[in-house]
Amino acid sequence: MLPAGFQEKRPFILAHRGANQIAPENTLSAFQAALDLKADGIELDVQLTKDRKVVVCHDYTLKRTTGSPELIREKTYQEISSLDAGSHFSSNYSFERIPLLDRVIKDLPEDTLFNIELKDENLFDNGLEKEVARIVQEYNLYQRTIISSFNPFSLRRIARLDKNIALGLILSPELPIYLRKAWFAPRSLSSLHPYYTMKEHILKEKLPLIVWSVNEPSLAKELKPYVRGFITDNPEKLGL
Repeated sequence: MLPAGFQEKRPFILAHRGANQIAPENTLSAFQAALDLKADGIELDVQLTKDRKVVVCHDYTLKRTTGSPELIREKTYQEISSLDAGSHFSSNYSFERIPLLDRVIKDLPEDTLFNIELKDENLFDNGLEKEVARIVQEYNLYQRTIISSFNPFSLRRIARLDKNIALGLILSPELPIYLRKAWFAPRSLSSLHPYYTMKEHILKEKLPLIVWSVNEPSLAKELKPYVRGFITDNPEKLGL
């Protein structure tokens, strides 16, 4: 079952890495812009720094968004926090930094919905799940947060840490069959998050569906009867 916050509106709109067409992805400016455009919440990506801080960033390296070639896991947050994470999008955003997950939660309104994607391809525990579970507990995010991942073993680790955290498995047609068919998914899944072309899940799946990345209003209207929510790069354009 989806958390209560996700049941209040159908379909709900989650801005993919924030309003990433308006401001640099996975930054506080992008998240606030998404809410200004009336998105119900945000989808964001998290991973661990060398000193075990949970940062919001999609890529494993810092190259694309900051120009620095290092891996996030090899840098402390103090080192990462000095990097410009906005100029790649526009010089108007040179002040942007890669935020901590804690900071994002504190800065956004208390009714914001969160889909927190774990960027973790490991079969074995690297500590990310423990830190994210701690943050969910500390800020009492249970009713407005889904933890999602392509990695079913990562979700299994979350389930062992806290059975009350909602879990969503992300599906892509490009994945190996054992991931595409969710063979290793935890039994406690709250939702599936298929790519929008995966009709076999969208038309037949019994679990609640949150579909990505749906950017055209016509596609959203077509899928609306079958899904509970959309992840989109265009929260304003979707306009449901």
